[in-house]
Amino acid sequence: MDKKIIEKKVHCLVLPYPGQGHVNPMLQFSKLLQHEGVKVTLVTTLHYRKTLQSVPPSIGIETISDGFDNGGIEEAESTKIYLGRFWQVGPKSLVELIEKLDILGDKVDCVIYDSFFTWALDVAKRFGIIGVSYLTQNMSVSSIYYHVHLGDLKVPLIDQDEISLPLLPKFEVGDMPSFFSTEGGENQVLLDMVVGQFSNIDKADWILCNTFYEMEKEIVDWTMNIWPKFRPIGPSIPSMFLDKRLKDDEDYGVAQFKTNEKYMEWLNDKPKGSVVYVSFGTMVSLDEEQVQEVAYGLRDSGSYFLWVGEKGKEIKNNATKWKNLAIGAFEGGSSQNNIVEFVTSLFNAVHGLTN
Repeated sequence: MDKKIIEKKVHCLVLPYPGQGHVNPMLQFSKLLQHEGVKVTLVTTLHYRKTLQSVPPSIGIETISDGFDNGGIEEAESTKIYLGRFWQVGPKSLVELIEKLDILGDKVDCVIYDSFFTWALDVAKRFGIIGVSYLTQNMSVSSIYYHVHLGDLKVPLIDQDEISLPLLPKFEVGDMPSFFSTEGGENQVLLDMVVGQFSNIDKADWILCNTFYEMEKEIVDWTMNIWPKFRPIGPSIPSMFLDKRLKDDEDYGVAQFKTNEKYMEWLNDKPKGSVVYVSFGTMVSLDEEQVQEVAYGLRDSGSYFLWVGEKGKEIKNNATKWKNLAIGAFEGGSSQNNIVEFVTSLFNAVHGLTN
């Protein structure tokens, strides 16, 4: 498609859940959209915007309210209260943002939203614009949640020695998320959120996933039979680790936490490949017993570490294989083709052309 014939850039709002592990992949995808000629505005909450230490200068940023503008989720008494308020206030705030941008002559053509924010699709449909659900986790993990949504996998998991799901290896109960095994409390809130993301996903114009075809072919093929507009467009990581298509794209360019140079100095002082590191993410809360258990494991490992999980060795052994497959997905491969297809469809839809 010749971009010169397009008089107006397609304008997409990108709305991630306000957590580093959700913002990073959606922001990286935003950079690729920009590279293809799409105007992108990152939308986050008022409080999360205040916590960001840096934002790429090429990405516009706007804010909406989650109902806790001063402290975000930490201001709420519980995750349940936070999400309940967010789900009430967020849609109205997003409507106001789209209306404001329209008045300013910056009409929004598309909303790409974290799949957790099912209400964002309702807002997009209200304005008659394209609504795109973005799954930040890979499709194998997402498919497990989908089977719970369908009722094929009953939770809480009780008296089950083995779990069998289509196209996935057999699992033990301990392999499943902890919130699959208990009822009530914070675990129920997390369960409702990861399962609820599929409540209206079939109504989205596109469904994008942070994975790549070469990593989980069977699951992707299975998913595309269910949702024809599903496309894997990952891995959504800085370009320097893939095809180096984006100049100077060496990191995500956004940071929620200040960098402590002492950690980097310590890490650089250690032999190459000698330090074990695993992040549990920003949404996981470990109780005291779990923290102690991990700490004892770290102590007994005999390795340098920043933080560690028992799967570290497996990840290390497979890292080179997956890196090569991921690079192949972008160098003229499946993910790059899917991104071009998606962007072309956006331009055609906005400008009244046919695919």
